[in-house]
Amino acid sequence: MPKNIVVKQDCFLTLKDFKENPKFRKGNGGPGVYIWGFSMEGNYQIPGHINQFVPYYVGKVDKLRGCVYQRTQEHLAFLKGGNYPIFDIQSAHRSKNTDFGHIHRLYQKKSSQAKKSNACGPLLPNPPFHHLLHFPEGIHTMLRFTTDSVIKAQVEWMLKRFCIMYFRPLNYSATDIIDLEKYIGNLVDYNKIITKKYNQIPPIHLEIENSKGNIVVSEYEHLFKSCLTKMTSTKFGL
Repeated sequence: MPKNIVVKQDCFLTLKDFKENPKFRKGNGGPGVYIWGFSMEGNYQIPGHINQFVPYYVGKVDKLRGCVYQRTQEHLAFLKGGNYPIFDIQSAHRSKNTDFGHIHRLYQKKSSQAKKSNACGPLLPNPPFHHLLHFPEGIHTMLRFTTDSVIKAQVEWMLKRFCIMYFRPLNYSATDIIDLEKYIGNLVDYNKIITKKYNQIPPIHLEIENSKGNIVVSEYEHLFKSCLTKMTSTKFGL
């Protein structure tokens, strides 16, 4: 029998939404699961259509490890500090080739093979690794990360287009947080996000709390239904 989990959802937030608001101080966010990625709508604008959102990461935080706001700041620091792979998101989106997770794991494998012979991973950019500009292999990649104009411009674009949504279970359980992350990650598609891939997905009956009646989530598109009033486009397409 699938376990029932009901969550409260916070729809898309950008860096502009967080600006100078004490509500988002570390410790105020509580535990939960989140999806972050990039809006193709414009700088500091939430996506107006499901196709205008490029997911990049699904994660979680439990009560013992801080809160979702703290984790958000940590992710942004990792992104700006070279600890995440950097893709040319715009080109990938235009070519409809956003399998970042697949490409990320492909490069990881090549990098691990190179390490066995005390070598670096393949130089980037490199055709087999579509749209990948930077891979966080080690400190030996940081000079290029901090000086390459294309990478620097891409990171700045990512920060301006960054957006995130949160899912907080109404009844907290550390196990539910773990299962919820896997379930949502699978809906988003692990081939499209740089998150660790889980092969065993727990059976869950997930609902998003909504004043007009809870939304049952069994497909990727369902994750956005309660955000319709916040999203700017009337052509959402659900």
